[in-house]
Amino acid sequence: MFRKQNKRHDLRRIYRTIETIHDARSPREADILTGYAIGIIDEMLTRRKITKATANALADMVQIIGDDVHGGLKRKEDPKAAADQILDFDEMTEETDIDA
Repeated sequence: MFRKQNKRHDLRRIYRTIETIHDARSPREADILTGYAIGIIDEMLTRRKITKATANALADMVQIIGDDVHGGLKRKEDPKAAADQILDFDEMTEETDIDA
């Protein structure tokens, strides 16, 4: 039986699409670009350009990158959320719980 192979140019197209997620300027744009990248992966899987295992791995990677970029942009937009995550070690006492 014919074995599907992942061609370099097909994988490059996917990686270029994934790189655009890092250029997002807002959380919404990051979500849209994440969905677009997953759509490209699905299209290539449907056309049998990539294997199912590769598609699953790439989709997981895209989801993680998209969530990371989305979260980073959201923290930048909301200064209060960013301030809550900053610890001031000068004001900390021994009773202060860092894990809280």
